[in-house]
Amino acid sequence: MAVKDVTRDAVESALAEFRRTNLQAMLERYGGGPSTKWYVQDGNLLYDQKLVVRAAHVLQGLGDLYPRGPGSFDAAQALSLLDRLDYRVVSKLSPTNANLEGPSATEPLARWLIGAARQVPPATLTYGEAASRLEKECGSSRIPRASRVGRTAASLQYAIHARDPSAPLLNVLLVRQDTGLTASGAQEFLAARYPEETRLAEKGADTALELVAADQRLKLHVRVVENAMDLADLLRQVPTDDEDMKVIQVLGMRTFNAFGASPKLALSGYSQNSALIVRDILETVFLLNLFSGDRTLIGRWRVADDRTRKRGFSPVAVRKALDERDGFEGRKREEIYRMFSELAAHPTMKSVYMMRPQKDGDAVIGPFIAADSLEAVLSEMGRLAVQVGEVLDHFFPETQPDVRPAREDYARGRLEWLATFFPPKPPAAATS
Repeated sequence: MAVKDVTRDAVESALAEFRRTNLQAMLERYGGGPSTKWYVQDGNLLYDQKLVVRAAHVLQGLGDLYPRGPGSFDAAQALSLLDRLDYRVVSKLSPTNANLEGPSATEPLARWLIGAARQVPPATLTYGEAASRLEKECGSSRIPRASRVGRTAASLQYAIHARDPSAPLLNVLLVRQDTGLTASGAQEFLAARYPEETRLAEKGADTALELVAADQRLKLHVRVVENAMDLADLLRQVPTDDEDMKVIQVLGMRTFNAFGASPKLALSGYSQNSALIVRDILETVFLLNLFSGDRTLIGRWRVADDRTRKRGFSPVAVRKALDERDGFEGRKREEIYRMFSELAAHPTMKSVYMMRPQKDGDAVIGPFIAADSLEAVLSEMGRLAVQVGEVLDHFFPETQPDVRPAREDYARGRLEWLATFFPPKPPAAATS
């Protein structure tokens, strides 16, 4: 039997398998290479037309169709069959503005972003990942600049809000790979969508900066945060083939990112969200502290399965190990961790405190600057920055003289911070 004997039912079976699997799986099973031009259009999805026909031929029990060599079939035969069976065959989607803003691109992007939004916590998709998916799954030619997918996201969001103005903002889940933040177009969309909140955030940032500039103690907190970030950045650049050292570098990078994000939220009037990130720094520095005392634990943590990690390296286990190592009996680490959990990380009644501009006032929606909240968050950041810097400093190889200025700058900042907030007690008066 020939290609012309393939039935519509067989083609439908091939398309159904394509939907269940992916291009690579279909190529491995039925042979050939990916299409370079022609595709079967099924709704808003495109499938390699020769591969669909090859699969249909096999599924109907007619045997393999070889993509090249004697007796091979070509694109013309596939096109003729699919046209006769009333399928629409189209050429590769050109990444024009019209196509990127049309349903062929917006509908699959909506599916991917909805999937990201359903995760707990919500995930994000980079512009590069979205561009690659559009190229592979939707038959698009190479998109020369991944940022052009922003057009797709904008068109999608405007179409959603035309139907439901209260719908969530899916476009904010599309982010830049280098910063993890939305691009300028999405930020402009947010500003246009929520002008009052944007104005309050900008006004709050100005007010917060004025408060910091006028308070030497707050400036000192910010200084040690910057010092700790410098050490994390320099540690990241230390060349190493040691897998355990790479773990420390990654954890240092995690603190760098958190120290970058938390002050920005605090200075914009989102103290509770800022404190949530501070808890992440707290948990990370506890783990780094544990590793600094026993470096054999790094390898155990790195290769631990889920059960071992929960038993030996959960936040509770790490705090308990540190308290036992240091001879602490007051469980201060647990108290601090619980405070951040109740005020910021978990939806508890105590978390309402950080949503009140005044202590006995009502909770408010949106950003606000309160001197007490700002000082509380920045002071905790400063305290943790001193700890982060101290722990990271232990991991620098002594053969790295080029990092000495930054380490010395951190040491000076740390001493000034300790002298300011934990001054030494005066000696007891002599008794006769």
